[in-house]
Amino acid sequence: MGASIASLLGDRDYADVALVETVDNRAAGSDVCVLTGDVESIGSVGAALSRIAPAAVLMVVAEPPDLAAHVVLGSSEFPRARVIALPGGDHGAGSTEAGRIAEMIDSIVLDRWDVFSCLVLCRGEYGIDDAYAAVPCRLGARGVEEIVGDDVPKDELSSLRGSATPTADLPGRPGD
Repeated sequence: MGASIASLLGDRDYADVALVETVDNRAAGSDVCVLTGDVESIGSVGAALSRIAPAAVLMVVAEPPDLAAHVVLGSSEFPRARVIALPGGDHGAGSTEAGRIAEMIDSIVLDRWDVFSCLVLCRGEYGIDDAYAAVPCRLGARGVEEIVGDDVPKDELSSLRGSATPTADLPGRPGD
């Protein structure tokens, strides 16, 4: 069995990153805030985190990721750069996925600006406005520091735009 996300992160001190999941992945002694629940209940998690960790970056590992990110973004009232979701299908519990999440968190905590595919609320990037899409992002201390480049081949751009989920199709209020 692969390593859990919490076990890979347990030896790190990450007070400013909260991992919001729909799967219980807690490990004793971990400093990473791993919160669980279904999409409906993670809204209350977002609201609570805005009170207890107002400077945190929230990583959402939930299905469906666009809905979960939208709920957390709206309930936390955080800037869109501080709510990051893993694209759909990337939520396995294996050690490869846990390692990828650990690398993403390292990039945030260590302010490395490494590039990862993240599901974020786009506001004009790639010609996508007010919709969630999996785009390459540089992750640093403030969450999404930059959405990388708009120069993708026309067929890929069409596919990316077609896969985006408009906030109008999701319940709740859009984030900032």
